[in-house]
Amino acid sequence: MSKLKENRKKALMDNDWDMVIKYGKMEIEQEPQSVKILNDLSFAYFKKQDYDQALICCDKIHEAIPTEDLKVLSEKYGIHYMRYNEVLGEIYYLQGRDEDALEVFDRLKVLGPYYSKKYSLTAKILIRKKDYNGAVKEYADMRTKCPRHYKVATNGLLDLVDVDPLNEEVYTALFNAFNEAKDVQNIILNYDALRKKGKASEKFLYILIHLHCCSGKYEDAMKIAREEIDKQPDNPHLHVFLSRIYQHLMEYPKAISCIKEAIKLDKHNEGRYRPSFDALIKNLSTYEKKLVGSINTHIRNRKCLDAIHSSEKLLEITPEKKSYQTALIKVIEKSISIFLAEGNIEEAVMLIDRLETLTEKYSHVPVQMEAIKKQVSDKRVTVYENMISGEKLDGDQLDRVRYELANIYLTEVNDNDRGIALLQEVAEAGGQHKSDSHYFIAQHFKNQGP
Repeated sequence: MSKLKENRKKALMDNDWDMVIKYGKMEIEQEPQSVKILNDLSFAYFKKQDYDQALICCDKIHEAIPTEDLKVLSEKYGIHYMRYNEVLGEIYYLQGRDEDALEVFDRLKVLGPYYSKKYSLTAKILIRKKDYNGAVKEYADMRTKCPRHYKVATNGLLDLVDVDPLNEEVYTALFNAFNEAKDVQNIILNYDALRKKGKASEKFLYILIHLHCCSGKYEDAMKIAREEIDKQPDNPHLHVFLSRIYQHLMEYPKAISCIKEAIKLDKHNEGRYRPSFDALIKNLSTYEKKLVGSINTHIRNRKCLDAIHSSEKLLEITPEKKSYQTALIKVIEKSISIFLAEGNIEEAVMLIDRLETLTEKYSHVPVQMEAIKKQVSDKRVTVYENMISGEKLDGDQLDRVRYELANIYLTEVNDNDRGIALLQEVAEAGGQHKSDSHYFIAQHFKNQGP
């Protein structure tokens, strides 16, 4: 090793940039196209903030080795001597030449964990361009591919919460970072302790809510969100977070209501909440299609109760939607037919009872109620009597069964004594069928004559 080279390397290790430049300039006169010397010179000039000279060194390297395949070059010259690319990218970044900087940093990514600024500075450029999801990805990649720089990556994500507090990707990336470090529960405990003392900043409050969500603890997240909304009712972000929690729980009407409240609170920045609202509506549409598909599948497989459950879910989403009201009634109607075909009379009768209630509520849906009842008229007596004697029913449900059974006895089976006795029991119970029972008794005795 020449004395000049030895001195340059020592100066580089000592961070003595002036000496690196002194010896490097002397060496380059002897080897004007030495990539290694020019690399060290570019770095020294950069540290001295002499960006013009640093760029000249980088240009000379490109003249000497025009290839852009840094993987190939690193294998030939060594990883250390690829630093000029980071120098070049950082100067472009400082000069505001964002596209040039991004091109250099993207080229550097083939070198794996080396030169971590390719991630952090790319993230900062993307933040300048308001591409926050892109910035999240860069910090996440930095955390996984450059694990020694975990803190820089995590701090970058924390800063992004301030910049874009509604970005779910940020919170997911933070959860993944804390989870990998096995620190999620400790952070939750610390943040919650600060919250209860009234010392948690909005940033840490928002992170706390999302850490619970990412852990699948939606009830805990909801509790915190509601408590904080009570303290800060005019904070639109909290309403957005509560909306997301409801969405995870498939409670879409509540989720939509929360988003609308956020927009109402911050009308001048409605566009800020539009992505969350649009994503919610898209997810709702997907969920509805999934439910409709599941209804058809369950009916085909004769899984009637599952089909009814999916129909109920549809109606929960939009209670006033007539097509969903119709869907529930028609699914119950179809299920009754299936149960009857299978000889499952008790299930059929119970559904007939429910169907009658629904047809009263949704009178616009045509149902052949009398035809359905006729199919099981001879078997309903046994089923209803068993239901009453089994003491599994109470309240209005029991009264309806008694009332229906009384109607059968008085109009079809001709057991007037049992029919009147049942009506008297319903009238004495004082529920919603009390008046109808009194009227039915009166009509019966009137028709019987003196």
